[in-house]
Amino acid sequence: MFGWIAVVAGAGLFMSSLIRTIWANPDARIPFNRNPPIVPPGSIAMRSIGAGLLVFGVVALANSFGTWSLLFTVGVALVALAATTIHNHRLTSTTTR
Repeated sequence: MFGWIAVVAGAGLFMSSLIRTIWANPDARIPFNRNPPIVPPGSIAMRSIGAGLLVFGVVALANSFGTWSLLFTVGVALVALAATTIHNHRLTSTTTR
């Protein structure tokens, strides 16, 4: 039970942090390898705690699902990558018109 709660809470915190960062930077690209121009207060702590909970939850679920539990972590990372890419692409397409 702890594994599921930790995975859901960790994914929620991680994605909430990303959404807050995207909302704080509506006209700026979000870089993949460094901080964006505007970092909302508390977003780095939310992201760190969320990633930690996600990893602890996946480790707890490893007894039930084995290595397949890693798909939860990969899934959250892919959703974050897609959201950042869509945001950056939207900015690129509106500035080139």
